[in-house]
Amino acid sequence: MPTKPASGTLVNTSHALATNLFVAYLCNEGSGTTLVDSSQAAVQKNAVVSLTAISWGLSKFDGISSALVSVATAGATAVDTPDSLNLTGNMSVVAYIFNTGSDAYGTMFQVSASKGWWLHVSGAGFKSDLYTAADHESATVLSLNTFYTLGITLSGTLATFYTNGVADGTATVVPGFLFSLMVNDSLSETFIGTFDTFYAWNNRILTATEMLDLHNDPFAMYGTGQGALLSSKRNRIVLAA
Repeated sequence: MPTKPASGTLVNTSHALATNLFVAYLCNEGSGTTLVDSSQAAVQKNAVVSLTAISWGLSKFDGISSALVSVATAGATAVDTPDSLNLTGNMSVVAYIFNTGSDAYGTMFQVSASKGWWLHVSGAGFKSDLYTAADHESATVLSLNTFYTLGITLSGTLATFYTNGVADGTATVVPGFLFSLMVNDSLSETFIGTFDTFYAWNNRILTATEMLDLHNDPFAMYGTGQGALLSSKRNRIVLAA
């Protein structure tokens, strides 16, 4: 199983998957109140974490305290993502999650009350739901207490869902996503479980092969070269204790 890079490791910008990478949250800080963007994109997009709603738990990848865990109930404070997290055109997103029992709409990322990426309850489980005034869902029902690699690509208005690197349904949606809240939304719809890692690409549609590669090796973009640099010189957003 791949090992999550150490906190502060940056993406190797020469890697093919780094092209048009917009944001990368490894969720490996292990403490503190910031998700640091390790993408090396032109604008760094750190996110502010409320520790009253969030704790740090064991990662799927290395078994240490390096994953963001939402242990809150409905109405808890959300993670505040930056205004610059605006996916305006074609896009790809990938998240590694472990759902322990979210609300009927468990918030991954919210754009507005009627737009965003949720886990939507479906029968005995949940489905990946790119909501734009209506539910647009993946085909697979996701079990509780199981790690999944979830992905979505958007080409124009055509969304393609991926589950564990495999195409999992399509839908026609309204494009343009300014992700403003993570884990909880303005309607107090809470994701309860683990966010292990999150990536987003703007103006890039990942191929099916790339989606499968990211499922099999989520950290291929990190390693030698520029990706081995630490982010000690990059600005961070930190809440007062």
